[in-house]
Amino acid sequence: GLAISGLGSDTKIASSGLVMAILGGAVLTPIQGLVSDATQSINYAFYIPFISFVIILIYGFFLMNKDRAKA
Repeated sequence: GLAISGLGSDTKIASSGLVMAILGGAVLTPIQGLVSDATQSINYAFYIPFISFVIILIYGFFLMNKDRAKA
């Protein structure tokens, strides 16, 4: 609550960013560690954030197309 207080109309986007930051630090980092340990290579662990960014990109395109369909 304190992180997004006083942002006015930007509260929605700020709360989304806050949730993604928490997810990235609390969930994706340990998964990267597991992948790194399992493969004995840090290189494969960097596919985890890449996959996350691709999912976010697909979601963004989905929302963009949904907004165009409404107009």
